Amino acid sequence: MLIGIFEDYYVKYFGPLIYTRPIFELRSGAFTLRQRMEYKLREMGFDRIDLLIVREYLAEPYSRILREYKVNEIYEDEDLLLINARLVMTEEIKRLLDVIKDRDVVVLSNEEILMIRLGRRLLHEVSNVLTKPIGDEVLKFIKTSVEIVNIDNVSLVRAPWDLIDMNLNFLNEDLSKIPLEEYDKIGDKVFVAGDIGKYVTFDDSKGPIVIERGAIIEDFSCIKGPVYIAKDVNVDCFTKISDSSIGFKSKVSGLIEQTIVQGRSDIMPYSYVRTSYLGEWVMIGSNCALCDIKMTLGSIKIRTEGMEVDTGFMELGSLIGDLARLASGTIVYPGKAIGVSAFVSGVVNDNVPSFMIWSNIHERACKELSIDKIIEVYKRSAYLKEEMPSFAYIDILRKVYERMK
Repeated sequence: MLIGIFEDYYVKYFGPLIYTRPIFELRSGAFTLRQRMEYKLREMGFDRIDLLIVREYLAEPYSRILREYKVNEIYEDEDLLLINARLVMTEEIKRLLDVIKDRDVVVLSNEEILMIRLGRRLLHEVSNVLTKPIGDEVLKFIKTSVEIVNIDNVSLVRAPWDLIDMNLNFLNEDLSKIPLEEYDKIGDKVFVAGDIGKYVTFDDSKGPIVIERGAIIEDFSCIKGPVYIAKDVNVDCFTKISDSSIGFKSKVSGLIEQTIVQGRSDIMPYSYVRTSYLGEWVMIGSNCALCDIKMTLGSIKIRTEGMEVDTGFMELGSLIGDLARLASGTIVYPGKAIGVSAFVSGVVNDNVPSFMIWSNIHERACKELSIDKIIEVYKRSAYLKEEMPSFAYIDILRKVYERMK
């Protein structure tokens, strides 16, 4: 049986983080949603994930980025099990998978599709509608032909702030999934494979700390678990990190709390970053503040898809898309989204669109960026990280730019 994961219509609520990647490539804890689902399925006795269903404009680039998977290629000569990439796998889901493995069925929770299991005969009839974000259209098309199973009390990632909120639980859970035999152990729950300075302080009283190979933690830094620091991350001296996941090849400084950094991003000295999600290739200048609490102490509201959503969180910072740049001294109000390749300065009290130079200090400086300039900035960023620019990623930037203009 072919096993796949799919994006659904909820993907639109995750902008700008998902403009340049499928939703299952978002990180929470030590792993992306895809990696997490893979190890959960292995624990449940199922085969690996073979198929990825993504938005059409991401299909061709990601077939090159994730070469080990079929991307939007459904083969009709095998039974198929599709799982929503936002679903958090639990024992209840395992029991359900055992029950439906030989039946044509759609599993729903409050009209949200969790899983679709189709045999070869039916798959031949509906395969053409499955290679797109799955939602009401697909459900309407196939529900007359299959059994419908409704379940309650499932855990789904419904918004970016859910990833931030789940990060702490995932970090504690992920410790058992990382091969720690070759790590140096400091105390009960500090595992170090990178290089740490003589005067680094660790506090594992609230959760584990994992520092991967190639990471460098400079002197007088304080790491308070749960924290995951990926390969080749550089943590500057006098940095404080707590309750956070820092992705591959990032360079961070200042104070970082309850934050996810997707990877390859830089946070300069004396910055304050809290309860936020940063994409890849982001640069936060020195003395920036990503604020996460309203002065009224009310819940944070965020505007997305043309409507205002009450997140229910009293603490929520910024959602920052790939290649965004915040000039030194920039202040961002709680619950603001900064788009892909947005170059920002001043005080940000509203969402910032993608591909713009934006400033509330020098309004005449506000203008759209050309795609050539964006690609030039990306290439410079890649060379500084000692990487060759990815042609697949450049294709994604072009496609996102065309869709936004």
